[in-house]
Amino acid sequence: MNEYQWYQDPVIRHSDTQLYALQAKKKKKSVPAWLVALLTAFGTTAVCLVLFSVFVVPHMRPSTTISYAGSSQSVSPGTQASDFSGVIPDCISSTASVSVKGIITSFFSQRVSYGDASGIIVSPDGYIVTSASMLESDSEITVTLSDHQEYPAIIIGADNKTDIAVLKIDAQNLTPAVLGDSSALTLGEGVIAIGSPLGKQMKNTVTQGIISGINPGVELKNGTTVNLLQTDATLNSANAGGALFNQAGQVIGIVSANISSSTDGIGFAIPVNDIKPVLESLIHTGTTSEVTNSDTPMLGITATDASYGVTVETVGENTPAEKGGIKIGDLIIKIDGTPVNTVAKINELRQKHQKGDTMVVTVFREGETLDLNIVLESE
Repeated sequence: MNEYQWYQDPVIRHSDTQLYALQAKKKKKSVPAWLVALLTAFGTTAVCLVLFSVFVVPHMRPSTTISYAGSSQSVSPGTQASDFSGVIPDCISSTASVSVKGIITSFFSQRVSYGDASGIIVSPDGYIVTSASMLESDSEITVTLSDHQEYPAIIIGADNKTDIAVLKIDAQNLTPAVLGDSSALTLGEGVIAIGSPLGKQMKNTVTQGIISGINPGVELKNGTTVNLLQTDATLNSANAGGALFNQAGQVIGIVSANISSSTDGIGFAIPVNDIKPVLESLIHTGTTSEVTNSDTPMLGITATDASYGVTVETVGENTPAEKGGIKIGDLIIKIDGTPVNTVAKINELRQKHQKGDTMVVTVFREGETLDLNIVLESE
């Protein structure tokens, strides 16, 4: 060792094999960050598309078109019953038969139940209005069109207050009905009903009549109140969900299954103007903002306004009205001592009560004035 060796840097010697390995290691490169980001983005997008198609798409409501009457299609108020032969073909094309099949399970057995209703095509892409009362969520529903084509249907939504449900079938280029203006109706105006009184075997049955009553604020059995059109056109339970058409071939009412009459020649329909906002909501969202007030006490009658009171048209079975002694044909003249001559006034006074309250109904019957104590209750 010389005297300068103590501060010199040590030199490390490598064999040729070791040097080659070190050089090879230096040449190895990692995956670029931009490529990693790109692959991650593609993967995330694919996952989002799958989730969207599975969980979002089935619940989306497509844009659809409902036909409303324009001014050129309007009917002059007070148009009397006349020849409907010119509009019947188009009305039939927009009418459907609805068959409902369900399974009823009892303790000992199961059996198949069948029901029939009528329907109205309201859009070219297969949306159909029918009666909500005729359907159950687990029912097998078949829609038969005027050309005898049959389609399975699904329930898009239902509203119990107006008794309408919206069905959807997989069909295009259908002939939709035109929804008219029920506020222009007058007593005596001619109407026709088209439905399936005995199911699809007798679909497209046409009956004719007039508007024989326009009744605001009629109470249903569930305690809610609705506006009703009364007609003498022949109807039965399988007409429920079908249409009342005016002379221009426009729908001005939808036959309700929630109202039954013990008097021959009386049929009821919900005015189409009351249906329109509910229909739009059901088609586009599957729900409706209409909420039935379950706290409203029920009475259990349908009635029409009269000059000196309100005439009872129907009395529901096992309702407070029947239990309290109200009869068809009674003229209600007072509620709790307050004179009444409109159905709306009766409902106004009834809604001041709670379930379980006793309401005094004064009626005129066969020359006598009677005070009947009616205990209000829920359905």
